[in-house]
Amino acid sequence: MRQTKSEKTLTKAEMEIMNILWEKAEEGKDGVTTHDIIEKYPEPRPAYSTIATFLKILTNKSFIGS
Repeated sequence: MRQTKSEKTLTKAEMEIMNILWEKAEEGKDGVTTHDIIEKYPEPRPAYSTIATFLKILTNKSFIGS
């Protein structure tokens, strides 16, 4: 599947998740879970399914591996 330019850019919400993933990587944490990401969000925290959807989008855009 060929990706367009818009598919290779990050939305604000996707960037927030990437920042959390990078922060966890800097801490030496390998294999971050959805719950790990949710814990880093301020209140009101997003739903588990919302984060899972964003992780799927980031995987489809090839920003993260599965």
